[in-house]
Amino acid sequence: TTTHGMVSTPRRIHLVAGLSLILGAIAPATSVSVDEDDTNPMPQIPSFALKNGRSIPMLGVGCASGVRYRHVAYAIRKGVRLFDTAQAKRWGYHEEEVGRAILDSKIQREEFFIQTKLDPQFLGKEATVEAIQRSLKNLQTDYIDSVLIHYPMCYDCQEEPKGNWKQSWTVLENAYKDGLIRNIGVSNFNLGELHELEKKGRMLPHIVQEWMDPFHQSKAIRKWCSERQIHFQAYSQFGTQWLHQRKGAGRVPSLTNEKIKFLAQKHDKSPAQIILNWLNAFNVGAIPASTKHSHIQGNIEALAFKLDPQDIQIIESLDGELPGVSKPHDRVKARFTNLSKDTVALLWRSTEKTEELILQGVIKAGDVLEVETYPGHQFVAKPFDGKKIADSIVLAEFDIVIDSELQGFVVSDKTAMDEL
Repeated sequence: TTTHGMVSTPRRIHLVAGLSLILGAIAPATSVSVDEDDTNPMPQIPSFALKNGRSIPMLGVGCASGVRYRHVAYAIRKGVRLFDTAQAKRWGYHEEEVGRAILDSKIQREEFFIQTKLDPQFLGKEATVEAIQRSLKNLQTDYIDSVLIHYPMCYDCQEEPKGNWKQSWTVLENAYKDGLIRNIGVSNFNLGELHELEKKGRMLPHIVQEWMDPFHQSKAIRKWCSERQIHFQAYSQFGTQWLHQRKGAGRVPSLTNEKIKFLAQKHDKSPAQIILNWLNAFNVGAIPASTKHSHIQGNIEALAFKLDPQDIQIIESLDGELPGVSKPHDRVKARFTNLSKDTVALLWRSTEKTEELILQGVIKAGDVLEVETYPGHQFVAKPFDGKKIADSIVLAEFDIVIDSELQGFVVSDKTAMDEL
């Protein structure tokens, strides 16, 4: 994580990604699908015109969370052509089943947009080259429509990656030039890392994938993408990320929120359809994962109506609220300065019973990290040797309070918190 930058709370370590004021044209949809067990044609799925002249469907299927061959095959029959998978099987992805379902459909390869993500354990030049070749084999294709770097660091690797995301990005740039990959991008990059990519890379991403839901609208990264004509694609659009981070957040918080349920009743739609339609209003792509046929069909139908401007304002007003907990105060900035001699990891302490610690960034000796957060949040600093975060050692603990919009904290060798 780039220091002297701004990151948003929280970044989760083991989550599957796995999604704006994006500037760009919505291209016409390519086809209407009639399923073999349904005589009613499905609505068309619009596409977003990428800056390189290619296009990407605005709605697809995320292929984690139990999504397997039969679910992909059903989605294909319903007209879905965008499938977002990844190399990390430990996070629930199965590239080979996506590839087999597409091949078995007998539909021309050019109609599909296949997106996969580089497993962060393969960061580095040689490892990324080999990983791309494995994905081509697993997906049974001679090109991939989009490859994203899944995470800028590997947080659950048994062995340290042989390189870093910058080396992997160079490999993606070369693969794009050679035609093996038709679009390249990143997932789970904070603003500091995106600025660093812009500074050091030869190309900007075509696609940036980031967590976005009504409570976490990722406006800063969306704005960055919009200014550069980069497609912003949302994951966890229904708020499943909150289930890992907030006690009492509900089964799926965005789907159980009273304001969203009101809008669903108003339009005679489901809460999920309201959220997908809201994303589409901002040209934000969505890749909801589902193993239920009714949900897959409902997601496609979500783009067949239009929310009112007042409806969109209602959803916009939810940004920054914490599901399960009343919003205590407007968001604040916390600045952490590492005055110790060692590199430290800054972690956000979840309010769940598990007391899970979620990585926010790595701060080298003498560096500073700013985090956008909320009063009531707690942070912990632990030693980080470049490979592993210390389990038992806590250098400092920090509590975010209400009385200041910019709060400064210090990590020192005294293993105690000093507030500036």
